Amino acid sequence: MTIRYYDKGRKSGEEALDIVGATAWLRGEERRISEPRDTDGKRYISADEAAEITRGELSVFASKLRRFFEQGMPPTYALPESSTEVGVIEALPHLGWCNFAAVKLRKSNGAPYLVRFLYANFNAQIDTTPGGRFFKIDSPRRSTMYFGLAYSPDGKMPNSVTLDRSIHHSGVSFITNDPHKALNNAVMLRTGMSLDGWNKLAADKIRSAHSAA
Repeated sequence: MTIRYYDKGRKSGEEALDIVGATAWLRGEERRISEPRDTDGKRYISADEAAEITRGELSVFASKLRRFFEQGMPPTYALPESSTEVGVIEALPHLGWCNFAAVKLRKSNGAPYLVRFLYANFNAQIDTTPGGRFFKIDSPRRSTMYFGLAYSPDGKMPNSVTLDRSIHHSGVSFITNDPHKALNNAVMLRTGMSLDGWNKLAADKIRSAHSAA
């Protein structure tokens, strides 16, 4: 049984951000068929075309997710500039992932590292074992996964970073299917407190300032 994709005639990036779902173009655009059937007037596209659309939509989605995180971070903790990387699962090109932001941190010994925030439109187990598959996908169904990965400077390659398995859970900082929980994890990593805790602290400071005045 194969998965074939067809073009619904929508334009890239035309949908608003669906913060709790997969990228919009994916809805209803693939059919599972084992034998050729009537195309019903649909223009079927190749796996390469499906992968290109997935990359394009994830690039748009990454920009929207970055804005969502920027707006949710405490004002004094701006996200550093970071390039967007997008990838697709070769055998299932309607499934892909993108990184959209990062925070810079330091280990207890003062050594710098960063946590990159990523989104995938599928659920998977993440295996960081060297030489492993990394994503262990149990189903081709579309879903939602937000996760953080820890990286440290690569001593062998200047200006490069490598996944640091000594940090957090073998390099995995968190995994969730909820964007708000992902944002809360980002705030926790950067500030040491939850977003609710930060907002309460900020509100207490404002009340104290008003009382002093």
